[in-house]
This record gives sequence, structure tokens and C-alpha cells, in this order.
Amino acid sequence: MTLDRATLDVVDSGFQHRPELLRGSGSPVDAEPFLHPGWEHVAGALISGADVANHPHPPGHDFMLFPNPNAAPPYTERQLPVGREWRLAPLVEGGYQIVEVIEHSKRIAIARLFHATTQENARKILATGFVDCSRELHQGRWYSGVWLAEVSLFELEPLILLVSMPEDLVRQYELPGDQGYRRWLVPAEVINRHATIVEFPRRAKPHPGSSGNPQVGSETRS
Repeated sequence: MTLDRATLDVVDSGFQHRPELLRGSGSPVDAEPFLHPGWEHVAGALISGADVANHPHPPGHDFMLFPNPNAAPPYTERQLPVGREWRLAPLVEGGYQIVEVIEHSKRIAIARLFHATTQENARKILATGFVDCSRELHQGRWYSGVWLAEVSLFELEPLILLVSMPEDLVRQYELPGDQGYRRWLVPAEVINRHATIVEFPRRAKPHPGSSGNPQVGSETRS
């Protein structure tokens, strides 16, 4: 859009292809990386336009997902059902156009997990991720992974890691027990792929999961 500097009236408008943008330093930035080789490992770009002051939408609805049409493996539509998702269609002359914006009303319920461990193990986990440390047979099925519980277990180890991940990925790994709290044995691969892991301060109080279910935590004997 072109404005008249004196009157601020719009004197012209239209679209212009800009394959690159310029930083303040003058160096170029690729504006269409998904159309070039070397970006196949990226499934898409997740953009947030959260208005924290006015808060017009519930948290999570501010996200916009722009899928990579050349991703390998290809992105599956509605794979991340939060916010809005652009649906793309190829153009005859090359490139893609947005044909629809998919509105997702479903929000992902997040379980907050605890992992009690040593300082040394915590450093390894934060650097390279969890490793399976236990194996248990329950109702004819072997479970392997990391013990998780609904409480922070400072009495077991001096340090707690807070692990947040979608509740749907945790439910199938719950095991019975008489410890006085619920527990899960979740494969390390699932945690490493889908969870956010931070150190949980001893003075902090647990926050309930977003869906109202108990939090999940873990006990480690590694």
C-alpha cells in the first residue's frame, strides 16, 4: 500500500513478490525457505500473535501453523490441533497458495510431570534427554521407560525436573501400585520427543494439570 505523505491517503495498493527480506544491517533473509532444498526436515512454522494485554482469545488460539509443503515425512493435516492452520494448494506456475484457514477449537491438555533425580543425572537429562531405566510386567505386557508419579518426590532424590507433555500420550502407561500416589512408566523416547523439561525449584508448589487430572511426576533410581 502506497500512502501520500501529505494527506496519508492511499494512492496505490497491490502485491509484490519479495523472495527475501533485508535486516537492519542490510543482509538478506530468505522469505521462502520451504520452497528451497534443505528444509525438508522442518514440518512447518508455528507463529504466535498473542495479545497479552487485551487477551481477546483463550491461550493457544493465537497460534498459526504454516505447514511445509515439501516436508519429509510430509506433514499430516490437523496433526497439531491448536489455533489456526493454513491449508496450501500448489499453483500451476509453481509455488503454493493458501486455500483455507482451518480453525481448531480443541486445545491440547497438558500433564505436568515430576522427575526426582540427582544433580549429575539431571545435567545429563537436560543435555541429552531421558533413557529407559526400568522394566515391569503388568497384565501380560512389558513396560519400559521412566517412572512418573503425580507428586514431587524430594524425599527420594535432591533434585526435581518438571516435565510437561500432552496428557493423551501418558494415559496408556499408568500402572497400579500401593505407594499412595498414581504412577506411570513412560518410554524415554516418548518423553524426549514430546515433553518440555525444566528444573523444578524446591520452594515451588505443584500446579494442577490443565484438564483437572492429577499431575504426573517421576521417581528415578538410575
